[in-house]
Amino acid sequence: MYTDYSLMTSRQEIGEDAAVFFQNMSISNLNGVYKHLIVSPTSLKQKVLALMDEEIAKGESGRIIMKMNSVTDMDFIRKVTEASQAGGVKIDLIVRGICCILPGIKGKTENLRVTSIVGRYLEHPRLFVFGKGADAKMYIGSADMMTRNTEKRVEVACPVYDVEIRKRLFHQLHVMLSDNVKARAMTSDGTYVKKPVEDGANLVNAQETFMREASQAKRPAAANVPKKKKEGFLTAVLKIFRKKQ
Repeated sequence: MYTDYSLMTSRQEIGEDAAVFFQNMSISNLNGVYKHLIVSPTSLKQKVLALMDEEIAKGESGRIIMKMNSVTDMDFIRKVTEASQAGGVKIDLIVRGICCILPGIKGKTENLRVTSIVGRYLEHPRLFVFGKGADAKMYIGSADMMTRNTEKRVEVACPVYDVEIRKRLFHQLHVMLSDNVKARAMTSDGTYVKKPVEDGANLVNAQETFMREASQAKRPAAANVPKKKKEGFLTAVLKIFRKKQ
């Protein structure tokens, strides 16, 4: 079973962008301009790289967390390396499958960690976070950082503005980065190893945590609308009789 993210929003600007996007798709226009959505093959990669540049400018206080399925895009790989080198931006990539960048290479990717989580559910969400806390820029999307996605397909990423939804996504990232049961860390030689569990530390299985949280989540209370009583047969007959009179 796949797991993924989707967003239902009443934010008008995003709805307008989506309407323009589908209009453009109907006439094969790949060069549409959008205020909030970032769309490949025209703007998604360029925007991601620009957001990474913003974190590079912050130096050690910069932060990048990106969750996706695969990483092969060379422009992205070069930018990750630059971010790790320039001022020591802390970077976490949660990549389930192929990842063509090695973490922990001295002088290159010392500030990069790569984690893969494989469990009961097929990890499919893409989540991109640039920065920290309330000032962080957050996107969910359909694209991996692969050339086929960033340059040869139509892919969309949407910003997440709602405070409560952002809290939930930050929480889920924290749980995934804390996973020490199903998660595997890539080493500098490209192999994956189980994360060590310190003495006394709790075991964290991200997928089991999310299943438990979903089962325990409070459901919205049903609207208290009085039910309309069904009319009895005799009442209905009397109504018809009165109308005829």
